[in-house]
Amino acid sequence: MVYFGISQILNHKGVYTSILDTLDKSGSEAMEMSLNVDGLPVFNSSRNEFWPLLGRICHTVFLIGYYFGPGKPTEMNLILEDVVEDIINLQERGVVVNGRLFPFRLKLISADAPARSSLLKIKSHSGYYSCMKCKVKGEMVGGSVRFVDLAARPRTNDEFLLQADHGHHRGGISLLTRIPNFNFVEQVPNDYMHSLCLGVMKVLLQYWITPPTRNKTILTSSHLCAINNDLTNLSRNQYCPSYFSRSPRHFAEIKNFKATEFRQILLYTGPIIFRNRLHGVHTQILLHLFVISRMLIRFNLEWHPDKRKKRLSFVKGRLKWLIQTISTDTMYGKEFCTYNLHSLYHLPQDCAKFGSLDNFSCFYFESFLYRVKNCIHGGYLPAQQLVNKYSEYLYSVSEHRPNDNCLSENTPSLSHPYDSATDHEYNGFLQCRYKRMWLRGDRKGNAYVKIGSRSYMEIKYFLQRKMDSCVFASGKPSEFPLFFQQI
Repeated sequence: MVYFGISQILNHKGVYTSILDTLDKSGSEAMEMSLNVDGLPVFNSSRNEFWPLLGRICHTVFLIGYYFGPGKPTEMNLILEDVVEDIINLQERGVVVNGRLFPFRLKLISADAPARSSLLKIKSHSGYYSCMKCKVKGEMVGGSVRFVDLAARPRTNDEFLLQADHGHHRGGISLLTRIPNFNFVEQVPNDYMHSLCLGVMKVLLQYWITPPTRNKTILTSSHLCAINNDLTNLSRNQYCPSYFSRSPRHFAEIKNFKATEFRQILLYTGPIIFRNRLHGVHTQILLHLFVISRMLIRFNLEWHPDKRKKRLSFVKGRLKWLIQTISTDTMYGKEFCTYNLHSLYHLPQDCAKFGSLDNFSCFYFESFLYRVKNCIHGGYLPAQQLVNKYSEYLYSVSEHRPNDNCLSENTPSLSHPYDSATDHEYNGFLQCRYKRMWLRGDRKGNAYVKIGSRSYMEIKYFLQRKMDSCVFASGKPSEFPLFFQQI
């Protein structure tokens, strides 16, 4: 086990620069950390794997420590001992970063269901009483445990600490319970990356695109071919914005899809590519997931309490309809009521505590694991390689290195001069970065902006007035098709 220490990592300039910038802009006076633990296999021919301890403050993820050995640690408390002691001390005394003292607290623990089970010593997702939020009892359906009841009594933190429900706990006490003022029911949210994207969405897509049979025809072969052509055209014709880390792929490769690809279908392309191809209850399920996920992604704790309550009440009602419809419909049934589907019912509860789904998802941590994996080059002393490479990374960050926060400035950043639009009064440009947006007149995926409730504009180029540096976008306005207006 290698442990760097939270305070030591936070005092590296490459880590604290963006954190302090964000805290200063938001006016926050406390550092609230999210903790993540997950397995990271790095070799195809060996059982050895890493289990990194990752922290996240604001939008910055950092490596706190890691375990390296054959498979999952037999006792998870062994890798938690140092970090738990560190968190307790920091919550009592605060953390000094760049000469400034900040209050510190553990905000949440974000992990997938198997890792959560090992960390908290509770039953895994296949157990009858495995739900972290309520006392629902699973049913055995087709050899697997399924969760249908939505009226089960919620769990409480006191019951969790006392291990009152023997069916939920699997013996032993997690060292995490030593952390004071931490609510294990409310502050261990369900992660939508695993439960919704890699869970529910993946299962439904695989079910919809399977070849038609005598008893089941959801998508015909011609519809599936047309959908694959649409996905290919989105990628080939650059209609996919550069914000997306992956371009759309053919459904023949769905077994290799990453979570970001399922998220892209769920939040963006799904209602388009399946339009007039999915019918009946299948369309209703897809659109319900689309609307629910979009509403929870945009949920903001700064809204008026009445607006928050109304929004969450609506989402809760739609989730209840969705789960009940899937459990009773003849095309689906109880076998689709998995642990992941049941977890969706508790997402509004987590959003009421933490805000947008992205505030407590594992996407940030999974992106950082890619950097951790790139520190390993070959099978000789991989644990030492990670220590050396990560230390080099921390010390190599320049004082003037740009970070993501520079994109949130109010001054647009223009690039790629466009001579055809340049004259004595204006300078022409093809690209503009402004408030985390990257707009491009030379790429269709980044050229469209919404300018009203029913209209949008395709940007052709940008003009910067020489007199006062004001920036204007030049393009062609159009109205949304009726389909988008209805959504």
